Amino acid sequence: MTRQPLLLALTKSDLRVDSSADLIKPDAISQNARKLQVTDLYECSAKTGENVKQTFRRAAELVVRNDGEKNGKCCAIS
Repeated sequence: MTRQPLLLALTKSDLRVDSSADLIKPDAISQNARKLQVTDLYECSAKTGENVKQTFRRAAELVVRNDGEKNGKCCAIS
């Protein structure tokens, strides 16, 4: 059985420009992404539109790529 891809979308990336915002540190994000064996990681912002299309495009690519590998476990969005 092959491991299913895991895409991690970090939303509200526009808040990074506000230094007073209490955000998760980038190294903590990277560490947890490695621990979770994340296939792709995107920071995106619906407010600015940054990386939104790219995130959904990549998610769709991963779903289509793995469509032929039916193993009963699939969650496109959670």
